[in-house]
Formats: sequence, C-alpha cells, structure tokens
Amino acid sequence: MNNFKQEYFRDILPSQIPHSVIAATVREILIIAEKRLQKKAKDLRVLDVGSGWGEYSFELGKYVKEVIGIEPYKKVYNVAIKSKSIRKSRINFYNCKVEDFHTKGTFDLIVSLTTVEHMSHVERSFKKIFSLLKPGGMVYVTAPNKWWLFES
Repeated sequence: MNNFKQEYFRDILPSQIPHSVIAATVREILIIAEKRLQKKAKDLRVLDVGSGWGEYSFELGKYVKEVIGIEPYKKVYNVAIKSKSIRKSRINFYNCKVEDFHTKGTFDLIVSLTTVEHMSHVERSFKKIFSLLKPGGMVYVTAPNKWWLFES
C-alpha cells in the first residue's frame, strides 16, 4: 500500500458532483439491481469499489441493507471517514485496493463507478471483484469516454 501514488483527486472537491446526479445514478443502479436480482434494495449487501469521498456509498446506504466502500487513496478515504462521523452513518470504509480487501461473506451488488481507469492491475482487481460477488450477483461498472474531448 505504501507504493500507491494517486493524484487524480488533487484539485477536485466532493462538492463539485451535484447531489442530483448522485441520487439519479443510485436510483438507476437500484432499479436495475432489483429487476435482475429479483431482490428488494433493502435486502442488498453492496460493495462500492473506489468509493472516493463516499457520496455514492452514502446515497446507496439510504436504501440498502449494507454498504462497504473501498478507497485506496488515503487523502480521499480520510474525507469519507470524516463525513461518516458527521453523518453518523453505518457505512464502513476501508483504505485499500480491492485486490487487498478481505471480508467474510459476499455481495449481492458491486459497483465500480469510473474507477477502472485508475486500477493499476485491472485483471487482478476484477478477479477479486468477482470472487466477492454472490452467485447470481451483479457488478455495475461505468467508465469515462476516452473521446470526451472530441465528442459529447
């Protein structure tokens, strides 16, 4: 973990993401998950890979049974922990890469929102993600458009 150098968040503040975008994304994820998993959101155990400051984890936590957020970048992880104490949230955050994360049990839903481009070992990361998924579970992944400078 000491060798991990992440600078993507250096000049970005959590407040730059409108809550309406976070809420809409979470609603979309949960609608899809309920349909595909044939399970109510309130019964889902969720892993948020690359949870950042925790905005999506906190929003998911309003609707699901449990959320665990994993964030390898210490500076950003610390913001999530501080927010957790202010919000008195029951969401748990861990400061590690997903491939170094260990837990008992598996998850119904694993989300990875614009994190794949930050993973130093994508194949290893996703092998771990799938090992943490319940049989029949769902992984929801988003990634930025590499052509965003040229097309909308």
